[in-house]
Amino acid sequence: MTPANGQSDLVQATLNYTILIGATGGIGQEIARQLCANNQPVILVGRNNQTLTHLVDELTKDYPDIPLVSHTCDLSSQTSQSLLVEGLGK
Repeated sequence: MTPANGQSDLVQATLNYTILIGATGGIGQEIARQLCANNQPVILVGRNNQTLTHLVDELTKDYPDIPLVSHTCDLSSQTSQSLLVEGLGK
C-alpha cells in the first residue's frame, strides 16, 4: 500500500533514520556506535557482509532498543547500487 504522499511504508518509516554508507570501515563503525548512543535509528550500508553482520550483532547487543537496518552493497557495482535503492524504496 502506498500512502497519499506516494512514498512506500518503508520509506516513510526510514525518514527518521540515518543512512550510513561505509558502515563496516573503522570510522563508519564508530559513527554507527555514536548514532546508536544518541538514540538514532540507523540504516547501515557496507560491502563486507560478514563485517556488517558482526557490527549489527554488536550494536544490537549494546543498544537493543535502537532500530537497525543493514544492506550489503558494493557501491562500485551499478547492479549493487540499484539493489540498494530498490531495497530502500520498498
